[in-house]
Amino acid sequence: MTIDEAYEYVSHAIEAEGEQRAEYGMGAVSLGYDPGEWSAAYDGYRTSDDAEFAKAKRIIAAHEAERGLVKVTLHNTDDIPF
Repeated sequence: MTIDEAYEYVSHAIEAEGEQRAEYGMGAVSLGYDPGEWSAAYDGYRTSDDAEFAKAKRIIAAHEAERGLVKVTLHNTDDIPF
C-alpha cells in the first residue's frame, strides 16, 4: 500500500463509518431511542475492527515520523469544562 493509498483508505473508512453511524442513529431516533441506547447496539462498520485501516494508519504514522511531521490538535476553548 502506497502512502497515497493509505491516506485515501483512511479518509474513506472514516467517512464510511460516520455515514453508517449517522444512518443507524437517525433510524434509531425515529423509533424513539435515545443515543445512549442505540450507540452501544451499533453493529455496522467500525474502523477499529478493520485490519486494513490499522495497516494504513501505521503506514501514515511511519511516513509522518520519517518526515518529522508533528500532529497538532487545536481545541475550542468552549469545550474546556472550567
